[in-house]
Amino acid sequence: MMREDAAAQAAQEGVRGPVVVQHVSVPVAPGGVVATTTLSAETGCPELVQQIVALGAGGDWQATVVGGGQCWYVAEGRVSVYGDARFPVESGMGVFIPPGGRYRIVNEGTTSAQVVAVSLPAPAAGDQPVVAALEDCPVERTGDREFRVLLGPHCGVRTATQFVGDIPPGRAPEHAHPYDEVVRVLHGEGRVHAGGEVHALRAGTCVYLPPHVPHCLENASLGPMRVLGVFHPGESPAAKVPLPAATASP
Repeated sequence: MMREDAAAQAAQEGVRGPVVVQHVSVPVAPGGVVATTTLSAETGCPELVQQIVALGAGGDWQATVVGGGQCWYVAEGRVSVYGDARFPVESGMGVFIPPGGRYRIVNEGTTSAQVVAVSLPAPAAGDQPVVAALEDCPVERTGDREFRVLLGPHCGVRTATQFVGDIPPGRAPEHAHPYDEVVRVLHGEGRVHAGGEVHALRAGTCVYLPPHVPHCLENASLGPMRVLGVFHPGESPAAKVPLPAATASP
């Protein structure tokens, strides 16, 4: 699909461009919980809801999971998830929580913890929780960029895919995806080029990328920039609607 075709399809679907929220989590006191909604229909992200949940030591966050379930990623610290059973989850692990029940995240450690939660639309993706550790996921590549898929169709989560990507210094060619994507920058800094707009990225920034909008991420730092992505419906992060070489960014 040519760039103008991708832009025209986005315009026909009422998509204006990306949504960028420069959110940086604030520290929480022991026993406290701060849950911040960064992306939702109210901010221009119609299909997915992204929340950042910061838990102080002893913090206890309860959630009723509806729709198509939730994808959680522990970005910092270590927590215990309580549903029908208890299972510990630490930094670098993803969790799929199916709809239809009430769940708790409890920080039973002595330091703060942070969880990125993305709520999925119907239909339901599965009926059992899924837990995946980043270190156990194989490294995949698209161009010079590496990513690891934690949750997705390969493990029974059919509604969405959750992945962590490492972006080396520099800027990749523009491309477009056929799905909704939400991103949180875990560390590093750079820029997102999307829909004719350029926005700064830093650790804590959250981005919504609509379907069919040409975009690329640029790493402006000396080391890798790591991002957490969730998209709907589930598909490989390498799946793209390529743009012609003559119109792609260098």
